[in-house]
Amino acid sequence: MVVFGTVGVFAEGGFMTTLLNLYQVLFGALTVGLESHHPVLSSDVKAFLFDYFRFLFTLVGRGCFYVLVGVLIVTASPWTNFFVGCFTIGTGFASLW
Repeated sequence: MVVFGTVGVFAEGGFMTTLLNLYQVLFGALTVGLESHHPVLSSDVKAFLFDYFRFLFTLVGRGCFYVLVGVLIVTASPWTNFFVGCFTIGTGFASLW
């Protein structure tokens, strides 16, 4: 997500496409930080996320988050984001079951 979002930010597109790609980079970095076995995020950041975005720490909440992010990725340009978005949506639905 981070790589394709970064490429999309620098690819030619309108304001909305650039904004969607920036969200993709942000959400991709958040996903890496939450899913990594190594401490990528500081304890203060994790505490903030736990206080205000508690759904990210449950399997169903994270699955819904992945589906939302996947839908945002599918709508962004370039066309390679379609495959990344479909994979993210699939991961989200797998987490929901």
